Amino acid sequence: PHDLYAIADAAAVSRFIAQYPFLRTLLNEIPAHIRAYFPNEPLELSLYIDPDHIEKYLLVSIMTELTVEEAWAQFEPFRQTWWLDNIQRGDFKLHIDLGYL
Repeated sequence: PHDLYAIADAAAVSRFIAQYPFLRTLLNEIPAHIRAYFPNEPLELSLYIDPDHIEKYLLVSIMTELTVEEAWAQFEPFRQTWWLDNIQRGDFKLHIDLGYL
């Protein structure tokens, strides 16, 4: 996934993927599906750690300069046509969201 995403704290992300190797296939597939709706926006990959350390997961952020309304109008069809059908493959260890530049 290193060539598909800008990665924040690559060492932590790599350790997490090593712990949950099934995520690798999904991470390789996601950009092509996002590109149908966000053709030029950079994708960031980071490890989210909940402040109470109860939950950890990888977060794919679609970084956009669109307004919230415009971004959501593009994100929602992606969610409905692909992500909701594949979210279970991530076993709650992977989330996709919008990020704003």
